[in-house]
Amino acid sequence: MGGAADRDPRDRDSPPFAPGAAPRRGPGLGQPFALDQALSDHLVATIGRCAIERVRVFFVDRQGRLLRDAVVSEGDGQSVTLPIATIVRQALAVRAAGILVVHNHPSGALAPSSGDRIATRALRRRADAAGIALIEHLIVARTGCSGILAASLAAS
Repeated sequence: MGGAADRDPRDRDSPPFAPGAAPRRGPGLGQPFALDQALSDHLVATIGRCAIERVRVFFVDRQGRLLRDAVVSEGDGQSVTLPIATIVRQALAVRAAGILVVHNHPSGALAPSSGDRIATRALRRRADAAGIALIEHLIVARTGCSGILAASLAAS
């Protein structure tokens, strides 16, 4: 179920956790998500400097172990489509209990756009309906990462 062959060939570096292994600080689903520095550094290095927007998804099991890592959409320098049905379908295909969605902003802005927030809410509703946890939706830029869900919780 998943492995190096499932990775998108454009992502030459493997994430800081191996397929089937637990992320470094990820206890399991149901626990608050804490972005660890190794994952943040990896995301900045692999998609934070891309000239086009990309959506990448990490599919995990109930213990937070990586099942699959895939680029699911590419846009241009200004926008990208969040393919909600594709993400949920792929999550169901690998029997993922949770998904960590990541997309980059070539502009360097770490703040989510209104479109990012709307798409995240729609993805969360669809994932919840399928029994899949949306762990977080991260925005990555050259300078770091920020979480859309974490920001919305902090604002409320």
